[in-house]
Amino acid sequence: LQHRRVYPADAGKARDVNVRIICASALDLESQVERESFRRDLFYRLKVLPIYLPPLRERPDDVEALACHFLERCCATEGRGPLELTSQALSALNAHHWPGNVRELRTALEHAAVLCRGNSITLRDLPPSVRGESAGAPQRQDAVFDAERHGCGVRAVLS
Repeated sequence: LQHRRVYPADAGKARDVNVRIICASALDLESQVERESFRRDLFYRLKVLPIYLPPLRERPDDVEALACHFLERCCATEGRGPLELTSQALSALNAHHWPGNVRELRTALEHAAVLCRGNSITLRDLPPSVRGESAGAPQRQDAVFDAERHGCGVRAVLS
């Protein structure tokens, strides 16, 4: 990094590179350095422009914008028309604590997009944990996604 050169694993000639490294950690790396759990030299090589981004639970104003972004990407990936969030679904998203941070929001919206049968994601389309319900393993009759009911069962796939 420091000399802007890489050495290929096949012991070929060193190559000059012009790269920027972006790193992320949930740990306080400075305290890790002090405890000798993280290499001091690497810490200072990486610490060119530190950016602190608080967890999603500390940025409630970002939930709606991120949700719309993830829905747009999901719809584009799946080749379906645009989806919108009902006011109840958006209220549930805003009320959730997001222990899984932005990744949890993204997967919750992917979950909802799969279950959504119209153009609007409703509260029912969201995962139970986001709706404020117990996240225990669903029984067949209470399953969030019943493959047969949604036309994705074995018979539908094989026909």
